[in-house]
Amino acid sequence: MNECETLQTLMENFFEMFNKAIETKQIIYQYYPQSNYLVKKIIEHINEYYNQEISLAILSEKFEVSPAYISRLFKKETGQGLFDYINEVRVERSKILLLETQLKVYEVAEKVGFKSPVHYSIVFNKYTGMSPKQYQNAM
Repeated sequence: MNECETLQTLMENFFEMFNKAIETKQIIYQYYPQSNYLVKKIIEHINEYYNQEISLAILSEKFEVSPAYISRLFKKETGQGLFDYINEVRVERSKILLLETQLKVYEVAEKVGFKSPVHYSIVFNKYTGMSPKQYQNAM
């Protein structure tokens, strides 16, 4: 095979893959309009990185849209505020740690992304109606 044929084959393969990528993207947008797709990606990010710092500024930079847009869109599409969702995910993950490990409450708070054990306890109580320690003892 000479160089021209190899280059031609390479170009054909490239354009075939490029067209498939475009078709796939069009299918995704057909089933997930732009806004729903963005919310889906934000939710995936939160579910994966709940134990790290998550802020509107971080999400805005990652997804290349304004913080205000993310906040409005998330509320509109999910009916829930962004930080309510983040806290809910963190509380649910912390319940597992409280029941399945011997970690202290402050250690659990840290592992699920809360900077302050006091704030963690307040948020946990808001979502469960009891303190983390009460939850741990009740189960």
